[in-house]
Amino acid sequence: MIKKQKLQQQFLTPKTQFLVEESIRYKILYGGRASGKSYAIAISLLFLGYYKPLRILCLREYQNTMRDSVHSMLADLIRNNPAYSIFYTIQRDKIIGSNGTEFTFSGIKNAVNIKSFHDADIAWVEEAQTLSRYSIETLIPTIRSEKSEIWFSYNPLHNDDPMHKFMKEPRENITGYSKAKKTVLINYLDNPFCPNVMTDEANHDRDTDIDKYNHVWLGYPLQISEAVIFKGKYKVVSDFDIQTLNGIDYMHDKPIKYLYGMDFGFSQDPFAFIEFFEFQGDLYINNELYEYQLQNDNIQVKIEQVVPRALSNTIWADNSQPNTIAQLRNNRYHFSGKRLSGLDVRGAIKGKGSIIEGIEFIRSYNTIYIRSRCKNALYEFSHYSFKKNAKTDDILPEPEDRNNHIIDALRYGLNPLIIGRRNSGVGIKLSPHAQLYKQ
Repeated sequence: MIKKQKLQQQFLTPKTQFLVEESIRYKILYGGRASGKSYAIAISLLFLGYYKPLRILCLREYQNTMRDSVHSMLADLIRNNPAYSIFYTIQRDKIIGSNGTEFTFSGIKNAVNIKSFHDADIAWVEEAQTLSRYSIETLIPTIRSEKSEIWFSYNPLHNDDPMHKFMKEPRENITGYSKAKKTVLINYLDNPFCPNVMTDEANHDRDTDIDKYNHVWLGYPLQISEAVIFKGKYKVVSDFDIQTLNGIDYMHDKPIKYLYGMDFGFSQDPFAFIEFFEFQGDLYINNELYEYQLQNDNIQVKIEQVVPRALSNTIWADNSQPNTIAQLRNNRYHFSGKRLSGLDVRGAIKGKGSIIEGIEFIRSYNTIYIRSRCKNALYEFSHYSFKKNAKTDDILPEPEDRNNHIIDALRYGLNPLIIGRRNSGVGIKLSPHAQLYKQ
């Protein structure tokens, strides 16, 4: 048997011990990247289910496949613990304990029958920053077993997001619980298991971009300036409502055509790669690759690992690097025991005014949906700004050349559509700032 003291010493910190020690209706862990929030919750739930038969429901806003859930995280923890590996049986869509404990996994919005959640002892909502107010208000009365608990883990986005507002709402004590709600802000500095590479990344952002550091690593909500170019244009969601049939992805019964863009990194700038698609007037950012000091010889290997379907599609890139494009097109690689041909990389057509034209093309979509795993895209969309007059604080009609690597990759990926729009004579409606910039 695993002793409680051993669990606390090896896996839980003073900030997370309350997860297994206190009876609280709402347990909320929020904060920055590499804080160990999800790990602490997962190991606590496995521990509690080990000692007492529990029905544990693992939720998120949307869940289209098991890959979107925390199933793999729990399974890895079980395999790495001899006692758990004997006790728990890992099934394709469930995890069962020998005492009757059961972990099940579901989305809230696309659940077959949300009423079936009612007898859960503990409901854990991962990536709760994407929850709508409706989902929160639907979930709370549904989880209604005696002494049942609802756990939330999330990285804050904005102060007015439903989850963050719920976190700050006072709750009176509830009969049978030691308290109604406990919220804990946690970041990488609180995580003794934080990998050195993550600490180095955090320190880099601390020294070069304090706003990014405060949000991404310390876990404070984004502060959105009026100068932010895409303010009010984007929304963050945990997943898209995509179905896959015979290897083809569909949204609402229509096939998806994925597009790809690439921005080459330099000594101080990251390499950025993006996968996205458009659908019924909206833009969907589905996946990203963002890495500093990535050598050209490793670009295709990284894409194979993160976005493998991009290997058989056209990728549009910065045309100011023709030698790099030629290298990526002509190289031949051996990876995972197989031979790979070069990438179909093409240089995007640029020119005077192409930056603002690309920005306004992106802004012409009704809504830009960003999948929550694309954390660098989210940061850039919330920080890419027009310049300001240092004396008057007036917004100037010129974008700052920062926080735009993913966005540049997106502009390149949209190049065929932008050129098509330009050649059609339809044109793009420019914002007031863009009109000034074009003059």
